Amino acid sequence: MRKLVVMAAGVALLAGSGTSYAAIDKCQKRIQGEGAKLQKFIYGALQKCADAIRKEKAAGVVKGGTDCSTGKACLANAAAFCEKQLATVYDAANAKPNKSKFDLFRATLEKSSSTNECTDSDLRLLEGMGHQLSGGGNGVSLATAPPVSGTCDFDSDGKADTNCRLKFLTDWLMFAIEDAVIKQLMAQTPDLMALLKEAIEATSANPAKPQTDCTNSSSPGYRPNLCRFGVQCFTAVCQLDGTSNANLQVPALFSSPPLPPIPLLGTLSTSVCRAGTTTTNQLGLGAEFGTNPNTLYLINSAARSIRAGTIPSALSGLVSAVCVDVLTSQGWCDCSGLGVNVDASVCQDRIGRCDASTNASCLPGSGTTDECGVPDTEFVSDNLFPNSNQHSDEPTITPVGTSTTGDCVDFVTMQFKLLQSGQSGADGIPCTDDDTAGPLASFTGPLTTGNVQVTLEDLIQYPGQCTGGSNPPCLTNADCPSGSGTCDTSGMNIIVSTASVTGAKPANACAKYTGGNLSGLKLVTGLALADLPITLGSSSTSLDGTLTVELVCQ
Repeated sequence: MRKLVVMAAGVALLAGSGTSYAAIDKCQKRIQGEGAKLQKFIYGALQKCADAIRKEKAAGVVKGGTDCSTGKACLANAAAFCEKQLATVYDAANAKPNKSKFDLFRATLEKSSSTNECTDSDLRLLEGMGHQLSGGGNGVSLATAPPVSGTCDFDSDGKADTNCRLKFLTDWLMFAIEDAVIKQLMAQTPDLMALLKEAIEATSANPAKPQTDCTNSSSPGYRPNLCRFGVQCFTAVCQLDGTSNANLQVPALFSSPPLPPIPLLGTLSTSVCRAGTTTTNQLGLGAEFGTNPNTLYLINSAARSIRAGTIPSALSGLVSAVCVDVLTSQGWCDCSGLGVNVDASVCQDRIGRCDASTNASCLPGSGTTDECGVPDTEFVSDNLFPNSNQHSDEPTITPVGTSTTGDCVDFVTMQFKLLQSGQSGADGIPCTDDDTAGPLASFTGPLTTGNVQVTLEDLIQYPGQCTGGSNPPCLTNADCPSGSGTCDTSGMNIIVSTASVTGAKPANACAKYTGGNLSGLKLVTGLALADLPITLGSSSTSLDGTLTVELVCQ
């Protein structure tokens, strides 16, 4: 359940970023409440099942066996009890249509959407690449996760669902909730899966107490929920190879030559969840609670496993270490060519209300949007030039492109920390909790096998200078304090900065992912850095640039 809480907390942060959403607090409360109830049902059913099996096994020690011949020590009894408990939660045989706890979870979220308790705008905050869809909330409706379009009836109740966007969110939440419950129970009952398998395979010498039959639906011992229950999420680890890097370009500081890429070391782990089959024992019930068998679901929690290698000499005087924290993620992999958006266009405008790269005289500007389409109602004050400029405080991320088999998008919230000499704390080890420098602002963006295009409009390579006094930098006269004259813009240079990075996927990708093998996978992301406040020595400034990241699995 911790993952659900982490995700919902992230929703609250994003909702406070300036975009207006209808009753996002009510939507978040609904999802958290329904998730907590589903967690309780899964946990209770499995706990009661494990207790029943242990009780029969204990009786078997006294009676000398659990073949049901004595009527007391009988694993078939426990198996029948487990089936009853799990059928209430899953109902793999659809014996009571739309009555299982998973069916009710789906129906409640669908009703919440149809009554506008959870609107499309709310769901975009929770789903796939929609976390920051169009940044300023300009209402662009794009497919960002399977299924792409069409009329959905994913709970098979014979009624068209409110929209297909809700399907991915609900699928992902169910995997995350079930995975958290199983991990918690297995920590408390390490032999949980062995107990279930023992109950499935136990024989019975008593015809009145039939043993489990996993294939024959007419058998009195047919127990589809018990037979199919299993772990569906497995951790796959990407060991970064030598080509993994972060490419930071800051034209105001390093224009010619540009900074060389910063090598990245470490690992990237992700929980890969897949819909279980219906024929083989203990391979999961995912297909039974309605998930798409052609989609893998990616679930991560916080990790501190990536760091920079050697810092380029041009940057070593400024930065001694680069730390990367993954806070949480939500993603998917396409296993059948579903045609979902897999590329991303990332745009941020350093100077709002005008295109200063073509005509700086437009400052301070009077436009109602920036060049990335964000409305001026979403603008924040400029860190360096608050008297003459405002701009959006987050990038616009527009999903584009079409996925093919093996493509993945993991929408990750990350933090970067840039340490200077002497900021590694008392232990002298960078990227630990006693570092004396905090992280830069967290950002959420896609790690994708597709392409990421980054554009920073109106990057300030060289500002103007006030003509008197201490000659502070400026964009307009309003930035010059009393006694500092006017703003000389003759040396001012404002440019458009771009970057591009492309990922890759291995052959037989989905089979490898579910097998825990991420070799050949290359995930990329990018970010526009506009007016990002940083400390250089004893002074503060802001950073304008682009950042692209390539994570290549060996």
